[in-house]
Amino acid sequence: MIAAIAFDWAEFFLRWLHLVAAIFWVGLALGFLRLNLTLKSTKADVWRAADDGFFRVSRDMNVPREAEPQIGWFRWEAYVVWLSGFALMIAIYFAKADLYLIDPAILALESWQAILLVLMLLVVGWLGYDQLAKAPWSETARRVAVAIFLFALAIALTRMFSGRGAFLVFGAIIGTIMAANVAHYLVPNQRRMLEAIRAGVAPDEAGFAVSRQRALHNNYLALPVLVLMLANHYP
Repeated sequence: MIAAIAFDWAEFFLRWLHLVAAIFWVGLALGFLRLNLTLKSTKADVWRAADDGFFRVSRDMNVPREAEPQIGWFRWEAYVVWLSGFALMIAIYFAKADLYLIDPAILALESWQAILLVLMLLVVGWLGYDQLAKAPWSETARRVAVAIFLFALAIALTRMFSGRGAFLVFGAIIGTIMAANVAHYLVPNQRRMLEAIRAGVAPDEAGFAVSRQRALHNNYLALPVLVLMLANHYP
């Protein structure tokens, strides 16, 4: 009895943590997208109004060393969303795979097979996306290839899992792609940019381009992944 109550509270906390972290992550991502677009269009500082005054925002590539500890990297929002989401997947969908993931009318799987398949798909989804996103093609061709890959993956999931399970797994794959973009590209490139500024050399333009690409992809994927996750709560 006590164990069941403790599990319910732990599940509630994980859901709350996952939701709050997702709000912060998506809000920051879309906020920076708007800020970047405004800075590009005006070519000047951006002014924002708030309840207690006005704020002036500008882009500056000359970061004083004493200001470095104050830099906000905005990575933990992504990591907490992914870690809490994966914990929820284990606690709910893996623990009750026969109820949430498996539909014998679609594909007769044992629980361990469904769990292993989900884990493999998380890896395949990231690796497939990553290879297509950095393929030696034009940016338009890469975007089309990524869209086709994700669409094909979504169709394939409906042939493997229950309807509810397919939505959740596809959302988990997209969430994994977004978090991996932050961990493997956005934060490392930002750190290399800061190191170049410290050394007094021009930052790598190729790193800039990759960061812009992956950040834009994350912005494109943010709203669809919210729809996929919320769809599991629809009757």
